Amino acid sequence: MKKLPEIGHYDVEVFEQEGHLIETWSQNGVHHRIGGPAVTYYDKDTGKAVIQVYKQNGIVHRDNGPAHIQIHPTNDIVFIEEYYQQGELHRVGKPARIRNNIHGGERMNSEYYQLGERITSKGKTMDESYRPRFPM
Repeated sequence: MKKLPEIGHYDVEVFEQEGHLIETWSQNGVHHRIGGPAVTYYDKDTGKAVIQVYKQNGIVHRDNGPAHIQIHPTNDIVFIEEYYQQGELHRVGKPARIRNNIHGGERMNSEYYQLGERITSKGKTMDESYRPRFPM
């Protein structure tokens, strides 16, 4: 167990799974970290972080930034950014899910969500709901 200044005790594990090295930070048996991702997948070949998931008390959450990030292992382009508040896709006035082209980084599409419900860019509710499709 590591003791980090001002943020308490964490259990940190690193293990291999499906071609990735995975680093997890936990407190009281649940993924939790303040100030950094609680779960990070590293590409075994490059050693670079390719997936970062920010969690607090086991729930996907991050204030002031994306809580789920996917990064291309060779060109470092962030190709998926998702903003979560208390386990729900949520961002006011800006897209909560952003997908970028892995070759040039240009934005391919954006989706707006508030409290887990998909809305239009104008804030109107849509019929479709979202369930996470990434490893947590």
